Amino acid sequence: MKKKGISGIVTTMLIVLISVAAVLVIWGVVKLIITETTDELTANFIGLNVKIDQATQLGSNLFVRLSRNAGGGLAKLHFVIKNSEDSQTFTSDRPMAELSTKTFPIPLEISDPNYLEIYPVVLTESGKEKVGPRLDAKSILVLTSPLEEELPEEPLEEELCPLESTDRDGDGDADQDDLNIVSELMAQEINNPRVCNTENNWCDYLDINQNGNVNFVDLARFVSCFEA
Repeated sequence: MKKKGISGIVTTMLIVLISVAAVLVIWGVVKLIITETTDELTANFIGLNVKIDQATQLGSNLFVRLSRNAGGGLAKLHFVIKNSEDSQTFTSDRPMAELSTKTFPIPLEISDPNYLEIYPVVLTESGKEKVGPRLDAKSILVLTSPLEEELPEEPLEEELCPLESTDRDGDGDADQDDLNIVSELMAQEINNPRVCNTENNWCDYLDINQNGNVNFVDLARFVSCFEA
């Protein structure tokens, strides 16, 4: 009789433990579903509106100028660059405020890019990043030489590419590392323009044709300097 009583108790305890374990497993699955559903609902893509104004390839860099309207919660921007056979992705965490225009420099990893797509990245309530639907797409303009109508008639000469302009990492030459630095500085100048003059060394030597502002003409000049 005692053995039967003990067996009954053990059986009951086992049933209870199995039931508790099953409840915990089910709750774990339900909690995961709830979290994922909440993330979907809190991903604030509503009202996000970012347009590609210009996508220009200069040498081994792509310069993308974007305009953002009001609305949505933008954390990052995800770029997809394509050619006829391949693609490259690039994610920028540079802030882009509402009602602003900004230029993003992107080092190219594929040759002959011809198409660009942009996607928003937002933060969900749980802090996860989520990529949203495509915002815009545009063909890429390839600029292989400076814009002649905005440049002096004389050809590009060595003195137009001084080391103080091109050697940005201070290693005594102008190479791809310097071009990457110049690209970022150029984008900052275009996004927050200054009046360039002798007092600020022509915007710290970024206004290479010294016309008073930094623009894509100067970018093209710099590419010519690095490729010379």
